Amino acid sequence: MRKNYLLVYALLTCFLANAQTPSLISDINPTGDSDVSLASAKSMIEFKGNLYFTANDGVNGTELWMYDGTTTSLFFDINPGSAGSDCDNFYIINDKLVFTADNGTNGIEWWITDGVAENTQMVTDIYPGASDGVSFSSFASSSSFIVFKDKVYFTGISDDEGYELWSTDGTEAGTALVKNIRFSFVSSNPEDYAILNDELIFSCIEGLWKTDGTEAGTVEINGDLDPGDLVTLNDKVVFWDNSNAIWTTDGTAAGTVQIKTLNRPTTNNLNEPAFTVIGDQAFFAGSDATYGAELWITDGTETGTQLVLDAEPGSEGYTPQNKVVFNNKLYYKGDDGANGIELWTSDGTDSGTYMVKDIASGSSSGFVLPSEIYATDKYIYMSAGGSFNTNLWISDGTEDGTEAVIITEDDENKPKRFYAYNDGVFFFALNSTTTGREPHFISEDEALSVSDSDVAYIHLYPNPTSDFAIIDNTSQSIQSVLVSDITGKVIDTISDVKDSKIKVSLLNKTSGIYFIQINTAYSSVTKKVIKN
Repeated sequence: MRKNYLLVYALLTCFLANAQTPSLISDINPTGDSDVSLASAKSMIEFKGNLYFTANDGVNGTELWMYDGTTTSLFFDINPGSAGSDCDNFYIINDKLVFTADNGTNGIEWWITDGVAENTQMVTDIYPGASDGVSFSSFASSSSFIVFKDKVYFTGISDDEGYELWSTDGTEAGTALVKNIRFSFVSSNPEDYAILNDELIFSCIEGLWKTDGTEAGTVEINGDLDPGDLVTLNDKVVFWDNSNAIWTTDGTAAGTVQIKTLNRPTTNNLNEPAFTVIGDQAFFAGSDATYGAELWITDGTETGTQLVLDAEPGSEGYTPQNKVVFNNKLYYKGDDGANGIELWTSDGTDSGTYMVKDIASGSSSGFVLPSEIYATDKYIYMSAGGSFNTNLWISDGTEDGTEAVIITEDDENKPKRFYAYNDGVFFFALNSTTTGREPHFISEDEALSVSDSDVAYIHLYPNPTSDFAIIDNTSQSIQSVLVSDITGKVIDTISDVKDSKIKVSLLNKTSGIYFIQINTAYSSVTKKVIKN
């Protein structure tokens, strides 16, 4: 029998030795948040093996920083002093990193680097002087910039033309006005883009247009539309018109048709694309007088555009948000009117659309603003937990595999700005050892090793631990707790349970494996914990 215990101990020690909670990379800003609250989803990118991102150290303002997998460092101080350059919109063009920044003298313009700080410089001053050459108002949209034919297309500003379609290849000579669509300073203000075959379809004040990258090849498709939220789907571009109808185009006037009368519901996440493509279909939020705001799907045809599920019966509904693709399914924030805003999934069918997990039990919401959902090839990462309890959650797409991962147990961690890097995920979060949100990292191979997912709703952390383990029970009534050593001997009993969080002491206990049996009114579960 002793050999069996030793075998179990060896196996569990091997498994749990790899367990890892997210680690704080560095305290960039000792006096506050190094995270930039208004940073867009385009303010972080991997380039030549390093991760480039915007951060504020409290001294130099918002500047360009770099993480090499070990340490963070200020890569380049574009605007010396505390004002910062507010760098954003990172793209890789011709093996160079291009981005927007303001050096305090030339306004918002394009900058470029090859990964060497000394070679970081402004591409060109599109609007000479202190005025912006790149439209700041376009930063809020997820589709106001696009890479097409090795150039970035964007809304540029000049004294003569106003807000018009420009492109850059990262060189001064290769940064130019594509076409002055509305002459004088009236401006066409291009916005949303989608690539269709060898052409770029885009929206502007003059309607729906397309370009091949040349002035002569930039022409109107339909000037009567007010298009937005363009997406490529099945050799066509699907888009909203005036937020009250779904249209599709093949790039010709005759091939531009309405496929569905529907309303585009308002959303709290302006950075989120309206359409999320999976295979030959696109998910989107639609609203009508019968169902309210719900999840819809389209294949670009009239018959293929339909309601997926009336999750909240009646005419109210909830706008599905933070949509991500994971394991060829859609995951998003949804609400059925009974369980609050929680993690949902859909395969495009009625029966395949359901709540993954009721993170905050009952009518309380597991997601509160601001919150994020981010998917890698292995897991879904979320800022979830509910009011005053927003922490890091990781999911494998199943109910049992959706668990909280504790960074520091005494406060909310409020993680955000997730980015896959170096076999893990980089993100910003609060930490009890820092003043504000700072960069953290968690290994993907070990992400779910930090908590047992045998039974939903009952969480045990930290694991491993050196002194105490916390049982966090969010929905079930715990009646008693038994603590046993590896031989099965009960060494502690907790029967007077009065709180949803129970502290189990392992002080003065020898290092090794312990088993904690949690007895509820409905079931019993045993969780493993290792004491360092």
